[in-house]
Amino acid sequence: MRVAYGPARGDLRWRGRLPCIDSGQYEWIGIEWDPGVDAEQHGRHDGTLRGQRYFHCERVPARASFVRADHVQFPQSLGVALDKTYAHGSERSSEPFSVLGVNGATPCVPRRTATLTHTGVAWDPAEQEQLSTRYGSSLRCLDISYGLFEFYEDIAELLQALPELEELDISGNRLRFRNDSTDTALQTAPLVSWTSQSLRILRCNHVGMDLPAATVVYLVRGCVALEELRLHGNRIRLERSLEHPLAFPDALERLYLGANQLRELTHIPASRLRLLDLSENVAFDTIKALDAEASFAPSLHSLNLNDTAFTDLEVLANAKHFPRLGALRLRHLPREHIIARMPCLEKLNGSEISAEERREAELQFLHDWTASTSAASVSKALLLRVAALRSRYGMEAPMPPNHGTTPSNGHPTRILVEFIWLANHQTPLHLDTASDFHRRSIQLAAQTPWWLVVRIAQGQSRWICGCKGRELPPEDVSVHLGQASENGIQLQPETDWLDTLDTLKSTMDGPVYVLIRPKQCQDPIGAKAIPAHQSQHDPPD
Repeated sequence: MRVAYGPARGDLRWRGRLPCIDSGQYEWIGIEWDPGVDAEQHGRHDGTLRGQRYFHCERVPARASFVRADHVQFPQSLGVALDKTYAHGSERSSEPFSVLGVNGATPCVPRRTATLTHTGVAWDPAEQEQLSTRYGSSLRCLDISYGLFEFYEDIAELLQALPELEELDISGNRLRFRNDSTDTALQTAPLVSWTSQSLRILRCNHVGMDLPAATVVYLVRGCVALEELRLHGNRIRLERSLEHPLAFPDALERLYLGANQLRELTHIPASRLRLLDLSENVAFDTIKALDAEASFAPSLHSLNLNDTAFTDLEVLANAKHFPRLGALRLRHLPREHIIARMPCLEKLNGSEISAEERREAELQFLHDWTASTSAASVSKALLLRVAALRSRYGMEAPMPPNHGTTPSNGHPTRILVEFIWLANHQTPLHLDTASDFHRRSIQLAAQTPWWLVVRIAQGQSRWICGCKGRELPPEDVSVHLGQASENGIQLQPETDWLDTLDTLKSTMDGPVYVLIRPKQCQDPIGAKAIPAHQSQHDPPD
């Protein structure tokens, strides 16, 4: 059974008296809290009190509490909640739904919208038929967010009972399969398909989905009219070995997959998809179509890649992959280079791109593009783009030749870059203690020049300075190349502005280390080494 204690949610594991606390005066319940901030705030034990075990927790780490039963919100059935709130119009019914079913004697005013958020509403299978009779033909929008629904099967039965439902919000209900007692055995649970001919908007944010993306697709495939699907803040993952593309409903126009565990995404066969949110998938670094000529999403207009590891402008600038992309959120790459590489882009990070800004961005891009670029492996598409810009602005300097090579699949080699945030210390930073520092791993194309790596590092000021609740301007951030040796990671003299990652990595064993710190903490590079102990600054979130 699910229970609520203020905003916190959890599973009831035990109920009874605790003579050791209050001589048995009150009834207490043992709650295992849902993972998250609430669990860390409330969970103080694992079901043991003063040496005696009362219950066992199913999740690791165990986060549980004993709470007085009269302080806890227990579930009430959806039928009870609807009848109490909406029977007789705005008046409360004197004869509400029964706890175990629906009492058909109570008159009910047809409802089109019902909002029951944070009410502890739950599903009672016994009321499905009568609930369908009373509300099935009238209810269009239902908000049961942050309730006490438990199972994916509950939602399937709810959709059957309310066949005319067009909008459903089940955010904050922690769901699992009915015959699965833990969150770690979902692979053995039977797949459930939510089916609706009318549902257009479905919000499933923060419902604890610890599922492969293919299972999530299977779950919603029966909602054939679905236009908007929100899956923010779950633990959805995509296996890199996935053989077939994700087949979301064809009617889908808006898909929100932010704050999950996605690492890459391939072609999405939803011909009407216009908005895709992949933000806050911190390891996400790859978007790829099925082949060089295929479109990733032919109608996609808006794409959000904020707070990800994605840096491959080559893919985004390919008009074959994104023929209609007009709005992009990608704040960790230089704005002027995104604008210069993507001539059809209309809006970047929420602001419109004016003709004057585009001109300045393209000139800045060409200014950064010098003859030294000839040392890099440059794609044909990028060479053509630079040639077009040079022609537009009357530049007659010869194009740098493409001396590099790319693999046969057409994708440049990618190199692991470790961004490490640190402050001023005197002792060396050893590889085995590097985990003590706030660090972020990103894969960049081998031809990425050092100046762009620096710009990416400077663009992380929101991330590296989050500990102080402020952003550090890029000009106040010092970025250095680091090299691993037997004595630790050492600062290196400033590299050539357009040396590429491929060149830099040839002198290193392992990833390319990029060391970031505020300039006020900067010492002359010389022979100074990098610290081995945690910075006195609090680590960023």
